[in-house]
Amino acid sequence: MTDAWKTVDADTPRDGTPILVCNENYTENGFLPLVVRWRTFHPNAKGEACWRDVNGHKVTNVTHWMHLPPHPADPHPVEAPSPYRDLRVRPLEWDDVGLSWSKAETPLGIYTVEPSGIWHFEQIGETLRFGSPDAASARKDAEAHYTDRASSLFDTPSPETNVVGWTKVPEDLPLELLKSINRYNQVLAYENGRYYNAWFEFEQSEGGWVWTDDADSEPNPSHYRILSEVAIATASEVEG
Repeated sequence: MTDAWKTVDADTPRDGTPILVCNENYTENGFLPLVVRWRTFHPNAKGEACWRDVNGHKVTNVTHWMHLPPHPADPHPVEAPSPYRDLRVRPLEWDDVGLSWSKAETPLGIYTVEPSGIWHFEQIGETLRFGSPDAASARKDAEAHYTDRASSLFDTPSPETNVVGWTKVPEDLPLELLKSINRYNQVLAYENGRYYNAWFEFEQSEGGWVWTDDADSEPNPSHYRILSEVAIATASEVEG
């Protein structure tokens, strides 16, 4: 897994795709990797987008990144040809909304282009902001962004039955496991298509051990994978 780490540069995804990162001064959890996206805090929030974790908190001084691992596979996958394999994505239809701004509404969200070349993609819960040299380039970039997103909905990758690294959360959790996964030894958790950092804490009010995350959202992951080895390797690399 450490072979997949890359130094953050211009090619690091900034289109809202969730990725795993490490930063040089995240001492609170000892260089443990974090799931982040490049976004604003809220769709209506002013200001530039930046790296934020799943709760919207800023993550600064990001040094390394990697794609999230494939999610745990269905133990009984069924292969079938995609009924969408011959479909093509319809080009965006732009409307003039005044002051040289243009807008294209799609089933996935709304694209807006400013005269300066700044363009936005607005979907439920967030707005992503991008920059292009001019308005014409912005419309081309928005078109490519939409085509990629729309096409991905119709992809049917080959099923993977044993994705290396994931462990299914057992129904009966041994005490040794409960104590080993803690705030200082977090794991990458997976729950219904969502990735996040998680750990166990003993809650007297709950009557025992519970999964916890930074948002205290009462998570209930189905699978987890260890991050410690990646974190140690990344920390050593940062320290030089």
